[in-house]
Order: sequence, then C-alpha cells, then structure tokens
Amino acid sequence: MVSPLASEARFQTPRSTLFFDRAMTWFIKIGGLAVILAVFTMLVFILAQVVPLFRSAQVSELSVIALPAQVTAPGLVALGIDEWGELPFVLDRTGTVTFIAAGAAGATGAAGAAADVHSLPLPLPPGVHPSSWLYLPRYQRLCIGGDDGSLTVCQVAYQAVFTLGTRTITATLKREFSISLGVHGRPLTAVAFAGGEGARMAAGLQAGDDGAPRVLVATLAQEEGLGGGGAVTIDHAFDLTAQVNGQATMLRLDERGESVLVANQQGMLAYFFRGDQGFTLRQRFRPFEDRD
Repeated sequence: MVSPLASEARFQTPRSTLFFDRAMTWFIKIGGLAVILAVFTMLVFILAQVVPLFRSAQVSELSVIALPAQVTAPGLVALGIDEWGELPFVLDRTGTVTFIAAGAAGATGAAGAAADVHSLPLPLPPGVHPSSWLYLPRYQRLCIGGDDGSLTVCQVAYQAVFTLGTRTITATLKREFSISLGVHGRPLTAVAFAGGEGARMAAGLQAGDDGAPRVLVATLAQEEGLGGGGAVTIDHAFDLTAQVNGQATMLRLDERGESVLVANQQGMLAYFFRGDQGFTLRQRFRPFEDRD
C-alpha cells in the first residue's frame, strides 16, 4: 500500500525546476529591458548624427604648416595636396616641386615652425624651362608650358606605405607625355589640358609673329599596345585666334574635352564647342555683367 505522503510527493515540483524557472523569468525580463535600452540608444545615436545637419557649419584651424626657408612666397605658382592631407606641395617658377610633410612628423602648431621637406625637379625634356603652369587637383596633374613651345603633363604620384602600423605618404613625379603645341622656340604663356573621362585635349597661348597671343588647341591621340599606353601625339590642331575678340589672356578646357573657354583683356569670355568639323563659337558673354 502506497503512503499518502509518498503519493503527494510525486506531484511536487522539483527545486531545480523552480530555480531554473525563476532564473529564466529574470533572464527574459533583463533581456527585454536590454533590447529596449539598445533601441533607445540607437535612436539617441541617430538623433545625435541628424541634429548637426540643421546647424551652421563651422571651420576651425587645427595647425599651420610653415613654408621651408628655401621657398619664397613670391616665387610660388601652384600648390596641391594628397587625398590624406599629409603631404602638400608647392611649385615655384624654377620648376622645383617641394613636398612638405604635414602628418605626425611635420605638423606644427604655429606658423614659422620647421617641417620635413624634400624637393624634386619637374621631369621636363632636356633644356626646357617652365613658362606657364596649371594644376589639375582632381587628377593630380601638373601641366607645364615650356619656353620652347612644348606642353608637358606630369603626374604627382602619391603612395601610402605602412610600416609596423605607421602610415607614411611618399610622392614622386612622373612625366606622362610632352608635345610640341606651338611654334618651336616661343614660350607658351598659358596652358590647359583635359584628360579625364573623355577625349584628351590640350590648349595654350603663344605669341604670334605680331606679338599678339594665339589661341592654340589640339586634340590628342595615344597609341595602344600590349604593354600599356603608347606615345601621345597630336591628332588635330586648331587655331581659334581669329574668333576671339581682343587679346586672349587665359583659357580653360572642360574635363570631357568637348569645349574651350577663352578670356580676353576686356573680361569677355568666348565659348567654343567641339563638333565633327572642329570648334564652333557658341557664345560670347561677360561674367556677372548684371551685377555691375
């Protein structure tokens, strides 16, 4: 015969089951609160990122990079910087490119402090000296007009080198090509180049027989080979001088190599568009004329 006490014990919940039940109850409660806290934290983070968008932007100076003693400001004609903002450069009239370390070693807190520098000469053809300059920051190119009528395009090649977790930015100058854009022996007083996503095109100003600047434009072609791109040559050459009223002082090309913009001494701009038959004068205008 079974004892009544033994019969009731069969229906009692074991203490281990009660312990785990209580533990899981608290675990579910704490987990639920953690999820709510995590969602709330994400909302606070998103709000913190969105709120500044409704405020005015502020720019503050972090440091000043001093020019080296061998570089004088009146002689500078161009400047640029790498994508990391650690190795800017300046170009002077002699054709020397000076790189100034603005990273951990070269950063300074006040003007006048020394910085790590190194200089490289422009890789121009032998005997050629720079007479005009243009820097294209998007493609890190230096376009140099020579005193012999040549146009040289150089690449400022930056490279990041990692050593034991430390990043060092180095730079070299590579000559992409040189072409004879105008009459040999006469310097180019202004240059322009387009060689991005579209067709390549070069332009320059060079004094003619009468001393007035001529507007020279050339479309470029490059031979393709198994080992990479071949020599760059002039495909078609154009002289737009007759269609520019007054003496030209500056010119620019669009990145696609489709149009030319020429400014004269009177501040007028002539806009030329490239078609199948050459360049067509599309427009003459004075910028911001309605604000005079």
